[in-house]
Amino acid sequence: MKVLFLDFDGVLAPGLIRKLGPDPRCVGVLNNVLGDTGAAIVVSSAWRTGRSPDFLAGQLDMMGVKVDPPGPGGMHLPGMYPHRVVGVTDERGPTRGAEIVRWMGVWHRSVEGWAVVDDWDDAGRTLPDAPFDPRLTRRFVQTRTDMGLTKDKGGRLTKLLNAR
Repeated sequence: MKVLFLDFDGVLAPGLIRKLGPDPRCVGVLNNVLGDTGAAIVVSSAWRTGRSPDFLAGQLDMMGVKVDPPGPGGMHLPGMYPHRVVGVTDERGPTRGAEIVRWMGVWHRSVEGWAVVDDWDDAGRTLPDAPFDPRLTRRFVQTRTDMGLTKDKGGRLTKLLNAR
């Protein structure tokens, strides 16, 4: 299974647009990435707090994200959900990067490719103010908070997820 660790604000809803909801251009880029890779989604966004994958899949669906399952053989985790959102990272910190590393520690045998997209640079670190973690930097695509997910960043995600 391929996994995309997804932040919402600053990725799908850039800058001041956050108050207006997701930017359709950013959602379109994400849908292209998902369509080109068959990736499942693990939500690493603050939106995950106290919410189930089912609820988050509904939120993404309302934003226009294609959350339907990626197809036969696309997802292999036990107790799988009937959509593309297969989980959330824990909230134990101290950084999003550390939360992603812990999720991968549990599920790494089921994952053949993965990438992280976030506008916060702590998704590339396992400790605050520490250097970037090499396990994450190779797979981390940072968006600009004011621009969200662009075609260029989407292309990079597609390459990371499809790399063997």
